[in-house]
Amino acid sequence: MSIQDNRITLIYIYDPNIDSPHFYENVRDVYLEFDNDYFILCGDFNLALNPSQDTHDYCIISNPKAQCNVFRNHERFTSY
Repeated sequence: MSIQDNRITLIYIYDPNIDSPHFYENVRDVYLEFDNDYFILCGDFNLALNPSQDTHDYCIISNPKAQCNVFRNHERFTSY
């Protein structure tokens, strides 16, 4: 998709509710194949990036290995 000469990749994912950091490595590899200016990644990640804000009375952190991988990719590719 292009908006004002900026190429944008829109990716929707569904991550099965298993702690698989490899899933996010594969997603990252797929969107890096696109030579676009911006990426919008949305969907059901089956994890909370900030459990204290995103959950209530949560006993455990879901999918901690996958969560760590998402944080690494977010820090590497986020620009404001």
